[in-house]
Amino acid sequence: MANKFLDLKRTLKAADLRDKNFYDNMSEEDQKLYSPFLFMKYMASVKGPLWMQEHYVETINECVNKHLWTISKYKKLAWLLTSMCGVEQGQFHPWLGSKKKTGNNDKQKLLTQLYENMKLDDIETLAEINDKKELKELAKDFGQDDKQIKLR
Repeated sequence: MANKFLDLKRTLKAADLRDKNFYDNMSEEDQKLYSPFLFMKYMASVKGPLWMQEHYVETINECVNKHLWTISKYKKLAWLLTSMCGVEQGQFHPWLGSKKKTGNNDKQKLLTQLYENMKLDDIETLAEINDKKELKELAKDFGQDDKQIKLR
């Protein structure tokens, strides 16, 4: 049965070690699984000293990210450009996911109802600096009764 996922640990290590022939030595299935965009995201994040983090972010951005949509059609070229950013030593590359939304708590929901056009950052700030009692009073000032105000 074919692999559904690329062996990231081995592939990232090869890029860190600047193995230019690694892509040619991959199986056809692995070459199909190789995604220049996802691999670039992994390579750009590294745990280590600040200078190393800066090196990876700057070189990946300069060499790969600037023209990623053009070069991603040519996976071998994307591999070569990405692997030249390595520091010839294996690194740990954590995934940098998107920022988690924090707008799910009751205070923020209430403030979103009261101030529909307010930015999420401002709502988060208001939720932090006001306690539940103050927010209930604010909701009453906006004409809501106790049954409409849902704060736990």
